[in-house]
Amino acid sequence: MNRIFRHTNWFRQHKPWIIFAIAVIFIIAVCLLFVCFMKEQPWGMDKRGQFGDMFGVLGAVFSGLAFAGLIVTLIQQHDDLKLQREDLRLQRQEIAQTNLELALQRKEMEEQNKTIMLQRFETTFFNMLRSLNEVRNDIKYSGDFDLRTGTTKVIEGKDAIERIYQLGFSLIKKHGYNDPFIKNYMSHYFRHLIQTLKIIDVANILSYQEKCYYTEIVSSHMSLHEMCAFFYYCLSDEAKDKTKILVEKYALFKILNNGETISKEELSLFSDGAFIQQI
Repeated sequence: MNRIFRHTNWFRQHKPWIIFAIAVIFIIAVCLLFVCFMKEQPWGMDKRGQFGDMFGVLGAVFSGLAFAGLIVTLIQQHDDLKLQREDLRLQRQEIAQTNLELALQRKEMEEQNKTIMLQRFETTFFNMLRSLNEVRNDIKYSGDFDLRTGTTKVIEGKDAIERIYQLGFSLIKKHGYNDPFIKNYMSHYFRHLIQTLKIIDVANILSYQEKCYYTEIVSSHMSLHEMCAFFYYCLSDEAKDKTKILVEKYALFKILNNGETISKEELSLFSDGAFIQQI
């Protein structure tokens, strides 16, 4: 478009001279025809030939002009090609700039989508964490008889979990990891805990380090007795195939690694990933 506009301006600027040159050539041609073919003239045919030869120089001039015109045309074509190359270069720059803007827009949209997805994940995660705390507080144990009052004592929440673990631990030592005592009281709590870990595990927007951060939040809400009860639950046939994998993936049992609460022989039933984060 710029090239056509430039050519139009050039013709407008030189239009009078072009018209004048065409008019001069036309007048000269008419005069030559008139002189050569007028009926009454003092010359014979041989004089006419000599007179025509005088204008051979004019033919050479016109030939030279034609050659000059050819050169001008070639120069104009060269300029046209140069302008075309410049237009193509500008178009490539515009396309590159457009692609850059699109790439920035895509990156911005990806960041926005990631932010939205992260907000959704955290909403779900903290709702699950709140639900987990509610389930923990709803755990009750009423197996102990109070001699002073003559009634069965009912305890709830973390106190109930501590007592359930103490009794369940002795039963596990007798009957093995599949003893149902702890599971009977805490199965609902374990299901919520496992589901919370799964929500973290399937969150593709999180890196491994970020997932470990959220699992640490979960473990920070668990008491030592909760952690120990969950430790033995993961060794049962019900949980060792799936839940144990999550524990070993995100080092959920880091606080048990000292061997004070649970023996080192039992700790060795888990891989190092249950106690040390994988890098």
